[in-house]
Amino acid sequence: MTQGRCDLAGVDDLVAELALARRALQRHLADEPGSVCGRRFTHPRRPTQFDPLGYLMVHTCACLRPNGHDHGCVCAHNIERLVDRVACDGLEHYFTRPLVEDRDEPGGGAGAVDAVMTEPSACCCGHRYTERGGESGDRCPIGARQLCAECATDGKGRCPTHRVPVKRT
Repeated sequence: MTQGRCDLAGVDDLVAELALARRALQRHLADEPGSVCGRRFTHPRRPTQFDPLGYLMVHTCACLRPNGHDHGCVCAHNIERLVDRVACDGLEHYFTRPLVEDRDEPGGGAGAVDAVMTEPSACCCGHRYTERGGESGDRCPIGARQLCAECATDGKGRCPTHRVPVKRT
C-alpha cells in the first residue's frame, strides 16, 4: 500500500486558483482608464412596442458603468438592471426598471415602476404615520415620502415596500 501525498492539489484548489486569477484580472481591467462593465442585458422597449406577430420588442444593451461597480448595471436608454436572486446553479435572475431620475418626470416616466399610491400623511407601506410610531428620518426616493418608524427599523436602511436604499434626512 502506498502512502498518499499531502501536497497534491485537488479540484477544489484548482477552482479556487481559477477564481482568484479571474478576480485579479477583473481588478486589473477595472483599473484601466475608460474600461466599462459591458455586461449585456435585455429590457423591453420604451414606450412598449409589439412586432406584427404580437411579440414584445426588446433591446439588448451593454452596461455603461465602470468595471467593478457596486450597484445595478445601466444602459444608454437609462434602464437599470438589478439582480433579484441567484439560483442554486449560479444563474442570475434580474429585473429592469427606469433609473430613479426618469421616474421624476410628470406621470412617472414611460414604463416607470408604479409607486404605491397613498395619502400624503402615510408611509410607502400604506399605513398612517400615527398608526406606526410617527415619521422617521428616512426618506424613500421612489415613494417620495418619509418612512414610518416601523418601516425604518424593519427595513434596515432600505424601503421595505420598494426595496431601494433610503436617504437619511
